[in-house]
Amino acid sequence: MQLINVILAISAIASAIFAYFTWKSSLKHVQIEYVFHIYKDIIKWLNSHKGAHKWVYDPKSNQGLLKENWDNWGFDDFLGYFEAIWSLKKKGAIDIELVYDLLSDFLFSMLDETDELKNCIQQLRSEFKKEKGYPSDYYKGISELYAELKKYQKTYIKI
Repeated sequence: MQLINVILAISAIASAIFAYFTWKSSLKHVQIEYVFHIYKDIIKWLNSHKGAHKWVYDPKSNQGLLKENWDNWGFDDFLGYFEAIWSLKKKGAIDIELVYDLLSDFLFSMLDETDELKNCIQQLRSEFKKEKGYPSDYYKGISELYAELKKYQKTYIKI
């Protein structure tokens, strides 16, 4: 009788361990799916907005296009993807390494090669403050995500 109790206890522990690792594996899969889904949506959005595509991939050579076409492109929709990524990151729902691998080039290109995006965001924040009387956190997630990816880049790339 005592042997049966020991066997049952060991089985329960083994089942709990198996369940834990299965849960961890499925959690990782969900994190990958979130990022990959957003990545596919970004690519689809860029392919349907040729001017924005041109600017995102080479903002330095296309200086001025963003400010001129912000509303026409619906560029705030594009930036919304990065805001969503940051929200998911804050909740621990995504893997930062995967975000770095798939999405960092977009942010680095847009924010490192020119100040145009930064200036557009600052203008939006100023207009909001003027209208509402208090500071805006427009696209704060983009700034935070950018900083996190830059921090990750320093540890990731060791040349």
